[in-house]
Amino acid sequence: MRSVIRHIWLWMLVIGCGLMTVGCSSSDGEAGEPQATYLTIYVYSPERPILMRGDVRYVDPSTEEGTVHRLQIWVFEHQSGDLVGYHSTATTTTLNTSQGDTYRIAVSDDFARQQPDVDVYVLANVTADNCGLSFDQHTTRDQLDAAQLDENHFGLTSLTTEVPPDGLPMSGILLNQDVVGDAPVLRVGSLSNIATVHLTRVVSKIRFVFSNIKLTESPESYKKLSITGISLDANTMRTAGYLFSRSSLNGLGKNSEVSLLSSPDKIDEVKTNENPTEYIYNDEEAQAYENKINAAVSAGELTQVGPFYLHESDMQVTGKIAYQIDETEKPPMSFQMERAGEFLRNHTWIVYAYYLGGSFLELSSIYVKNWKTNDDLNYEIYNW
Repeated sequence: MRSVIRHIWLWMLVIGCGLMTVGCSSSDGEAGEPQATYLTIYVYSPERPILMRGDVRYVDPSTEEGTVHRLQIWVFEHQSGDLVGYHSTATTTTLNTSQGDTYRIAVSDDFARQQPDVDVYVLANVTADNCGLSFDQHTTRDQLDAAQLDENHFGLTSLTTEVPPDGLPMSGILLNQDVVGDAPVLRVGSLSNIATVHLTRVVSKIRFVFSNIKLTESPESYKKLSITGISLDANTMRTAGYLFSRSSLNGLGKNSEVSLLSSPDKIDEVKTNENPTEYIYNDEEAQAYENKINAAVSAGELTQVGPFYLHESDMQVTGKIAYQIDETEKPPMSFQMERAGEFLRNHTWIVYAYYLGGSFLELSSIYVKNWKTNDDLNYEIYNW
């Protein structure tokens, strides 16, 4: 019996020592395991700038125009172009409901020690369905630099008149940025301020608005206004557009004359109101004018064609409006932007034409304003 008890005691001792050994080993392993190092990047939403002063230059996008559905971030070493890290997410609620959001990308221990300068590339809503393009963690910096929207995606061959389900494509880029901090927490920027990637829509928007006068006192004098065609002249738009902004678009093709509205789809009768001149732009605040046009279109006082979402052009955009008055074809009316470069990315353009009676349609203004963006605003973000 004494032998049996001694055997059981020895067995329990061995098990107990084994458990102690396992416990010590586990604890030592946790303490000794290298902790992952992350590089933190701040992405700023495209339509919610931090306004530091009164500013009349911007107009709000619609909810659909401003929504980020999917975000992709690449970080490359500036000198070598080697990939540091990649992050893709469809969790964008914070980005869509606030000024921006922070994102963390895991980096190697070697990168954390050396902390070379980096280039940061960010894309939003770029998918095969809406852009004809698809990127992942294997995409190189050169491929991103060269990436283009073709004529079938926000181009003139296949016109985009509604925001696609995947959203409007957006991009942002930071080049030759410092990396600061100590593992496991690094950031792009400085010790006091994190660098910010500004998301900007890759495309711009153009729409045409028409008005005819309502003659309440002499309705017998009313003349029907019909819009039979809208076209852009040749050599005014590019046949492709880069995803990431460039200082020059040289090398991209130029369009032939293209129809935005053809005769089979004509506007048979333009809406009427008592004072079409009320909708002439009169040096008012940008958003106030945008709201006025939107409200009048919704109320049935103005007729709208578009909007059309197109990739950018650095050329002077010109075109023609074909119309009829009481079924009588009139000479086309020409329209043009004031200068080249007014249809670069993230702009919205309204062409307003109206009829007050007489023989011809009148063109009041071509109004060019940016969608809301924060590229020109100065601000600081602390302590990330």
